[in-house]
Amino acid sequence: GKSAVYTPPAALADGKVWVVANGIATLRDVKTVGNTPEGIRVDTGLKGGEVLIVNPPKDLKDGAKVAVKGAK
Repeated sequence: GKSAVYTPPAALADGKVWVVANGIATLRDVKTVGNTPEGIRVDTGLKGGEVLIVNPPKDLKDGAKVAVKGAK
């Protein structure tokens, strides 16, 4: 099967996560299947390797430009 994808609990809010691609924040629906020591397991919505915003600001808007701190 496909490898499991996990999200930090602080990145998940109301069944959604913020994904950053090309400096743009996008709100994405995810389906989770429970907590594990690695984080919350995501069943659908993420492929793995996406950059997630942990503890996003409340006023973040879909399509907002964001700078990723500590990006390699």
